[in-house]
Amino acid sequence: MKNRKTSFELSIYVKLPLLLSTFALICISGCALFGSGEVSLKRAEDYRIVAPKGWRKIQKKESDSAFKLSSGSIATVTSSCKTSTEADLPILTRQLLIGTRNIKFESQKKVAVGNSEGLHSKVDATIGKAPFQLEVFVIRKKGCVFDFSLINPKKLSDSDRKEFQLFYSSLRYGES
Repeated sequence: MKNRKTSFELSIYVKLPLLLSTFALICISGCALFGSGEVSLKRAEDYRIVAPKGWRKIQKKESDSAFKLSSGSIATVTSSCKTSTEADLPILTRQLLIGTRNIKFESQKKVAVGNSEGLHSKVDATIGKAPFQLEVFVIRKKGCVFDFSLINPKKLSDSDRKEFQLFYSSLRYGES
């Protein structure tokens, strides 16, 4: 009986795909809304990222790459080029949260990756009545914006958070 999930836990796992799809659509609509307004986004080409060991690649049309962690968390990276990259990093971060409610920033800090500086945010929010934890890293490189996200309807583990930092720190684009 130890492995039986409660109805609350089951409902979280049933809601996770819906929550992630909704979040991805919000991200894309935010980019389109505040970017060039074009429906099809130009993605960055020839950039490199390294997923931590144990992350399983999954298909997500809305993202360049998506991974499922053993904890059930989902990590994604989405790039967009030919959009307005002049906005401050906090504004670009807020764009990703359009459609969410009860937004609470646990922390925000600037982080250098290669020769650029990005903004790493830890966020608690809700979509509908479903609460979730989210980490977002937004960075501009060579005329493109890269949005990294880590999401889970439960509490994000310290190991997931550390692996997420390794993930976004692995970004290489337009560097020798």
